[in-house]
Amino acid sequence: MLSFNANRVKSILDVFYDDCYAYQKKKGLDLCRHINAELLEKAFDDAFENYRQYSDKFGISIKSECAFKILSWTAYFLADEFIERKMPVEAGAILTVASNRMKILLKQENKDINKSSIEKTIKMVFCELINKPEIGLGRNGFYIVFRTIAYNRNVLPRQ
Repeated sequence: MLSFNANRVKSILDVFYDDCYAYQKKKGLDLCRHINAELLEKAFDDAFENYRQYSDKFGISIKSECAFKILSWTAYFLADEFIERKMPVEAGAILTVASNRMKILLKQENKDINKSSIEKTIKMVFCELINKPEIGLGRNGFYIVFRTIAYNRNVLPRQ
């Protein structure tokens, strides 16, 4: 069973879109120009389908939306779209924006991930997107990197 609070999902995606806009101001790359409402809806539909498959495969009831899943799966979908459009810089940037937002979520839980780990994660996800799965990390790996840190009680709090 999947149960989502539509307002919570919209809020997560709105913040992500705002982050893309802020990235333009900071780095000069206009991601928002390439992400219209239709594409964002397709990205969320893709994430929702992953949720459904996850729920069916593991026989669990999903009663709330996980920002890590929504952000990582949506960003992965968008990055894949950018790769198909021959826009690798934008693909890497969208993964960076999502990673930075997930880092903020971790900080809210008094957890952290270092810059080097984020960069390696993005590179591995990128390898998956350009058909190098032997050194890649797919959409689920992208999600689990951040979610594991959030769940892990042994991770030292931020200093």
